[in-house]
Amino acid sequence: MYLNKSLKIALLSLVAASTVSAATFKLQRPAYSVWENAGPLPVTVLRSGSGTNSAASVDIFTTNGTAQAGLDYNSTVTTINFNPGQLSATVNIGIIDDTVIEPTRTFQVKLRNPSTGNTIAVPTVATVSILDDDSDIQFSSKSFTTMEALKFATITIKRFGNLNTTGRVDFATSDGSATAGADYFPTNGTIIFPPRIPVKTIQVRLINDTIAEGSETVNLTLSKVVGATLGTNNTATLTILDNDTAGAIKLAAAVSVDSIKTNVVITISRTGGAASGVTVHYATVNGTAVAGANYVATSGTLTFPAGVVSATLNVPIIPASGTGANKTFTFALSNPTGGATLGAVSQSVITIVFKPDPNAVPITGPVFMSATVAGQAFNAPANLVVGSTFAGNSGFQVVGYVHGIGANYTPIIKSILFDVFPFTTGTHQLDNSGTRGLMIYSQTIGSSGRVWTVADGSASVGSSGTVVVDGIDTVNKMISGHFDFNARESSNAVAPNGTFIRVTGKFRCHYL
Repeated sequence: MYLNKSLKIALLSLVAASTVSAATFKLQRPAYSVWENAGPLPVTVLRSGSGTNSAASVDIFTTNGTAQAGLDYNSTVTTINFNPGQLSATVNIGIIDDTVIEPTRTFQVKLRNPSTGNTIAVPTVATVSILDDDSDIQFSSKSFTTMEALKFATITIKRFGNLNTTGRVDFATSDGSATAGADYFPTNGTIIFPPRIPVKTIQVRLINDTIAEGSETVNLTLSKVVGATLGTNNTATLTILDNDTAGAIKLAAAVSVDSIKTNVVITISRTGGAASGVTVHYATVNGTAVAGANYVATSGTLTFPAGVVSATLNVPIIPASGTGANKTFTFALSNPTGGATLGAVSQSVITIVFKPDPNAVPITGPVFMSATVAGQAFNAPANLVVGSTFAGNSGFQVVGYVHGIGANYTPIIKSILFDVFPFTTGTHQLDNSGTRGLMIYSQTIGSSGRVWTVADGSASVGSSGTVVVDGIDTVNKMISGHFDFNARESSNAVAPNGTFIRVTGKFRCHYL
């Protein structure tokens, strides 16, 4: 049987067509790994089958995985055209090299749309892994903490990213609030990271002192990195926690003192630690009691040496008697130093309790003066003379005298005289200058006279003397009181010998 020519040509065309459709496209590999800095990634597409002698085409394109087009690689969508007899073709996919430390990221390369009569075979998809080439070195934290009592503080430095190369970085300490040589030993040098080593540590040597100074800081710095970049934590702070406690300085909440006393004792205590020497400022503050009238204003700075937990101070009280209302002032602490703090009670209320002087002489009764002079009794007669003595000042003078017969029947005259101003109740200090009152004891034996006065100089034995005016009756012009003083012989018909005598006594008399 013979075919006509046209039919034969048609059959040959069909055979040729079936031969073209036998070609198959596939990716050369199902997976690729590429370093971020390696440049474009060549991806090869293979063609096989009996139809490779004809021209053909297939599309290749990329899709995101954890890698993002435009950030990690260049998006690719293109058609690959194969010439007759061409069995492979390569497409370069751009890889973007950044400086960000990242994990391995992936995207896919896929085939689609083979030309008519062609097919796609496995692998139709290839996964591309982008390996990060970046590496940085930094502190593991922005802050580190250690105790002063430890010998060393350990500082951790880490390398992130590509660990296949050697990296190095310089390290140094500098003062924050801590001081090199006093709180820590300065440290600096170069840290080397061999390949595949991600962590290195350094140690800062600490100084364990006995000073309460609170927490202090050391600055940590990385610089001059090689084989990597400096990470975000290229500076950090080391905090040294103090193990010394200076304690809290406090007072008793309230203290009282009798008005007839000369001072009140204030106790200042330190609790909770005494590791270092500390100071605290103190001062009195007026209340109903007024400095200069009821007490002497007092202020200053108190020092507690290391180990000392208690101290006392005296605040002078201006002695007074009476039945008036109690008066108060405040003793306050402030400005502690050396790491100390103020305790729960930093202000103490001092109460001056007014009560009658047990030696007070009532204003009512007969006129008298009695005393003990150098251990001998002395009594003045009823005609005791009292009068004003200071021109321009409201003061008074008391003179007492007595006649007696002593050894060899020689007449003896003894007298006591004191000048006091202003003319008020209360305690009057005496001196021999006339500025605070004057006390004189005189004794005459025959023609030889001796006089004792309150001694000169605050450092002299017996230089103190007081007269307490207990009462004044301005209607009947009466005054009462008591006195106590030490006097030194200041005049003698022959020569004063500096003998001291003590004179104590009390009086009630008229004044002019």
